[in-house]
Amino acid sequence: MKKILLTMLVASSLLLYSTPSFALLSLSVGVPMGQAITGKGAGSSYGNAPDKTSGYFLGASFASIGLGIDSYTTKFKTDGTDGSWDANLDAGLKTNMTNIFYQLPVPVINLIIGLGVGTTEYDCTICESYFEKGSATQWYTSIGIPLIP
Repeated sequence: MKKILLTMLVASSLLLYSTPSFALLSLSVGVPMGQAITGKGAGSSYGNAPDKTSGYFLGASFASIGLGIDSYTTKFKTDGTDGSWDANLDAGLKTNMTNIFYQLPVPVINLIIGLGVGTTEYDCTICESYFEKGSATQWYTSIGIPLIP
């Protein structure tokens, strides 16, 4: 994955001289397609296998560097087979992130790579007394089509 991103960065740098100028100010809106949970305590044996993700991304960039915020909730698969989770428990993970991103200079489409930091917390009434708010980091990519040239 790192080699692909590096290759894309080098290729886009070479294309920079032949691309038209970018808009000075750009605004973006998006929705998350999925979430992967890694680290200590991750995995379906702990009852936190991601199922459905919903939320939003907002971003604003000046030239090709930008700032953004995300807020999304990921629901968990809760089958109750390990005895620690109820099959009817409506549990999820709320995530709020602040991002910095770079828009690669590629004509016709918007390619964005970014990094973010923020917080996560369980979204269920039973879980709140057992788990505290935690910290989170992310890296992400985004592909978009400009609506107004």
